[in-house]
Amino acid sequence: MISNFFIRIGAAALMAVCAGVYTYAEVQTARIPAGTFTRGSSDGKEDERPVKEIEMSAFSMMTKEVTEAQYQKCVDAGRCSPAHYEDGRCLQWTGSDFVNVTVPKQFRGSNLPVVCVSWQQAREYCASP
Repeated sequence: MISNFFIRIGAAALMAVCAGVYTYAEVQTARIPAGTFTRGSSDGKEDERPVKEIEMSAFSMMTKEVTEAQYQKCVDAGRCSPAHYEDGRCLQWTGSDFVNVTVPKQFRGSNLPVVCVSWQQAREYCASP
């Protein structure tokens, strides 16, 4: 069972960082060694303060974003819920706030990164064998 993960939401694409080895054959991972990093901002929003050093254990990170096809396998197996492409629950960062959007068809495809997944959906994906 994979228990730890993060998701990258910058471009709203899912990039899972899972502790251990992910079992889908088409998923390649790189091992990230243990270490420290600085988290936070001294001049950012209140929830970004204070700046502090964070100690991280070693973990595995996928080398590429999860594609729609890879995520769909998890949905088809009943272990993940569908991405929020057209249900009005897809959030996009505008630079100052999140807004609900529908993803246009031209930005979707089996080999493109899956987008519009929540933290919980990323967790479901990481926990899926």
